[in-house]
Amino acid sequence: MNNLGINTVNLPIQKLDHFGLGRAEVCLGRGNTYTDRLKRTLSEIEYAELNKIPYSIHLPVYVEDWYPYDYLTAFFLDPSEDMRQLALRL
Repeated sequence: MNNLGINTVNLPIQKLDHFGLGRAEVCLGRGNTYTDRLKRTLSEIEYAELNKIPYSIHLPVYVEDWYPYDYLTAFFLDPSEDMRQLALRL
């Protein structure tokens, strides 16, 4: 299996084989509601596990109500220690 992969925001996980890709990075992405994005992401993880496709998860997947920022700004290497701690908590 090819070790080259792609983020599932750019290509549905079911099409990896078609393009000769062997890995997937799953993430929530943008668009639709959070509930819809979470459902799709969990479905992609299940598909990867059932089909023995290596995958990684672009965090966060579960976005808590207390997080006051755009979840894609959760950056573990943020220059601000407060923001790093908040990202790690998320």
